[in-house]
Formats: sequence, C-alpha cells, structure tokens
Amino acid sequence: MRDEPTIRAQAAEWLVRLSSDDDTEDRRTIEHEFERWKQHDPLHAEAASALEALIGQVKQVGAGDSALSGPARRALEHSFENIGRRRERLRRNVRMAVLCLLLSIPVWLFFRAYPAAILLADVSTPAGQWQQQKLADGTLLALDGSTAVDIELSGGRRIVRLLQGRIWVDVAPDPDRPFVVVTPFGDMQALGTRFIVSLTPEAAQLTMLESRVSIQPADRVETRVLEAGQQIAVTAAGYGPQQRIDIATTEQAWHDHQLIVQDRPLPEVLAELGRHRRGYLLFDTQALARYRVSAVLPLDRPEQALQLLQRSFPALRLRSMTPYLTWVGVQQP
Repeated sequence: MRDEPTIRAQAAEWLVRLSSDDDTEDRRTIEHEFERWKQHDPLHAEAASALEALIGQVKQVGAGDSALSGPARRALEHSFENIGRRRERLRRNVRMAVLCLLLSIPVWLFFRAYPAAILLADVSTPAGQWQQQKLADGTLLALDGSTAVDIELSGGRRIVRLLQGRIWVDVAPDPDRPFVVVTPFGDMQALGTRFIVSLTPEAAQLTMLESRVSIQPADRVETRVLEAGQQIAVTAAGYGPQQRIDIATTEQAWHDHQLIVQDRPLPEVLAELGRHRRGYLLFDTQALARYRVSAVLPLDRPEQALQLLQRSFPALRLRSMTPYLTWVGVQQP
C-alpha cells in the first residue's frame, strides 16, 4: 500500500531541490529526475501539483492580504524564496519550510474565512450554521453558512448590507421606509416580500419568491424590476441572463439547506461548497472548468456533497492536506 504522507514529504523535498541555486546543468538534471519521479506514480504527480498550488495560494494571499503579516508571513516568504542555498543545508531547510507552512496555514485560513469586515459585521454565521431572526421592523431575515450582514433600520431607508454569503428575506411592509439590500454590485429595493440574495466575488444574484424587487446596479445603468419566479445576476459588467425558477422547489431547498445547480461549471459549485465547510477547499479552476454540474447537493454536509461530485465525475481526486485543507484535482492520465 502506498504511503501518501511519505509521498507528500517527497514532493516537498523535490520542490526544495528545484529552488536551489545550482548551476544550469545540475538544475536540468534535477528537473529531469523530478519528471521521472512524477511519471512513476499518479500519486506522485498529484502530490506535487497539490503542493505547488498550495504554495502559490499562500504566497498570493500573503502578498495581497495585509491581515497575513508578521512573523508567520515573513518566515514563509523567507523559506520558499531563499531555501536550498547550499546542498548541505537541504534537510534543515525542508524541515524549516514545512514548519513555516504549518504555522502559516492556520493564520491564512482564519483570515480567508473571517476578513476584518466579517469580524465586525452586525450579524454573521460560521460555516455550516444557519440563522433566522426577526428585525425590529418585523422583517424576517435568514442567513445561511458563512454569511455576514450590517443592518441599519434608522432614517428614511431600511438597509441590509450583504458583506458575504446568502440571505433570505421576508420584508415587513412600511410604505414610508423602503427596504434595500445593498451589495457591491448594486442595490435591490423590495417592492413586495420574499426573495433571496447571494453574493460571490463575481456577482450578486437575486432570486424572487414573491412580489417584486427593483435592481439598481452600481454603475447606474438601467433599473430592472424582477417578479416572482425570476432570477438574475448582476456583475461588474452589468446584468446576466434572466432565468425562470420554480418557486416552491427553490424555497424548499433553502429551508432544507440544499444547493440546486443546473448546468453550472464545477469550479462555481466547489466555491459554494467551500463556503459551507470549515477550512479551505483548493482546486484548479482551469483544469475543472470543462465539467458541468446538474445536481441537488446538501450544503449542511459539504463532505458528502464532495463525494457525490466525485461519483458523478470519476476523474476527480480529493486529497486532504490537513483536516482543514482539501485539494480537488483531476486524475493524471
């Protein structure tokens, strides 16, 4: 039986050797041996690919997120940029790199899941937990997992600012104070009662369950009014295609904590599942973009959802790097 932890350790050592400052001829020899090692076993190639992606993700977040600063970030950068300077220090540097990575991952995961805006939100939910409450004006507001909102009910407008995740709203009537859900992509003003708004880095999506909602995009292009049974996404480029939805099925899926997808790219589905699981889900968007998903998946059981996806797409491979870090890739041919 192949020992996957040993394989991952071997992959880490190969990456350290490749980062050394040997002359060109020695480097070419190492690269050739590394390719032979990867081709020897599909698990070798998967371990190397996962580790390279992990290092890249951590470096990218470390470079762009001021929250990941201090000793862990500096140690991580020093390890992967300067490691392998001398061959006699190779093993010590491998241990240093692994230690710094292990120290940095919890900090990175924490600030990925809980940016400053989320930590300071008026109402928020952790991964895997749903919450419903009645606001002071009588409106029912429900949040699914990993969702955060700010609420402002004073003044001439009732405002719920969606910072992350997805909300279900049943608006209490008040003709003198409009109810507005504010997102980075535009404002959605209720002209009736029930609707769902979800927010991703790429778009805000409105799903109408009852009555109507007026949408005012952030770039101030034309305002649209959606009616019950309609759904649309608003991006930085404008409106996406308008779609019809089954109201009863959609609302039942919300209450049952299910995700209904119809011909959506697999990376989009994984991003949604990742928001509902503790830890972080890594995946290669480009490699997985060719897979399209039509399914009903349990959001309150994301690990089961991942297994269902793997059954639908046998080429998918799941690798748990740590209990809080999982890699989704494609089996090497």
